[in-house]
Amino acid sequence: AGGAGAVFWMWITALIGSSTAFIEATLAQLYKEKDPLYGGYRGGPAYYIHRYWEEKQGRKRKKVLLSVLFAISGLICWCGISQVIGNSVTASFQKMLFDIPALYTTIVLVVIAAVIVLRKNATVKVLDILVPVMAVLYFVITLFIIFTNLGSMPGVFKRIFEEAFGFRQAAAGGFGVVLMNGVKRGLFSNEAGSGSAPCAAAAAECDSPVK
Repeated sequence: AGGAGAVFWMWITALIGSSTAFIEATLAQLYKEKDPLYGGYRGGPAYYIHRYWEEKQGRKRKKVLLSVLFAISGLICWCGISQVIGNSVTASFQKMLFDIPALYTTIVLVVIAAVIVLRKNATVKVLDILVPVMAVLYFVITLFIIFTNLGSMPGVFKRIFEEAFGFRQAAAGGFGVVLMNGVKRGLFSNEAGSGSAPCAAAAAECDSPVK
């Protein structure tokens, strides 16, 4: 619905999203707590919202409504995101890659999820290995696609900018559709602002919150 113009709004969302992601991850590190259940650390928006209100009011509080609401709404949101991602993975393995039945992929995903949830510090250990590898592979593949299609790049950028503000796109789907398709894809690609990334950031051990 958004056409190539949606890519432009993905860029804008990525720039803003990287700022919010940086700040929320830093806050998660600043206000992380020792995890008595799994060991290591735990934290995230619910924790630093709670601490903010405690510091503002100058007293300890058992519950803060805003942090409780965040935790509940985050749980609902992440359950939905997990299902969408799980569906995408199973559909990819079944239809696009290896013709593996969805049931088999689902069983493997459930087992992996169980290992991550039940084993102490498994999430941090998995992310420590997976994230750098994923980031490097993503970057290398992106560069490969760009360099193998270098001659098409001027036309690609021309189309992106034309369709981001084009009359035809505005008439066909409305400016809001173009914008929202880009924003939704931008947010969904990196989860900036959804509150899940700082929960992972809080579990990391580093010598500086910014790092």
